[in-house]
Amino acid sequence: MAYPLSPALTAARERLQRGERLSARDVWAADPCIHRSAAHLTLTRWHAQHLTHIVEWRRYASNGMPAPVYAWGEGKDAPRPKPISKVESIRRWRAAHPDLFAAQLNRMKARRLAARPPRLDPLMSALLGVRA
Repeated sequence: MAYPLSPALTAARERLQRGERLSARDVWAADPCIHRSAAHLTLTRWHAQHLTHIVEWRRYASNGMPAPVYAWGEGKDAPRPKPISKVESIRRWRAAHPDLFAAQLNRMKARRLAARPPRLDPLMSALLGVRA
């Protein structure tokens, strides 16, 4: 059963038919009445019905999955990009958050020292008041 489109989704369809290229994020960000899942579901249905095609893939987060950008009309879909490898994802995160990465290294060092404390020589244990 086909449901009637809301006025906001009708406006998004008109924008697509005028030649704009839109992703689901563009659709739901344009109008506060549209929920993001409704925008995604509607664009996905139009694509399944061959009313739209994917012209590009846009990555909004540095490590996130790419999102399809749609254009109205039939056409050949752009190939989906390969996912980012785990190594590349970690490298990007470390470059973007050097302070958090340094804190992570410090916690690792503290855990390692707590698990295996260094042996104290007799002079150092006498200074610290610890029996060897």
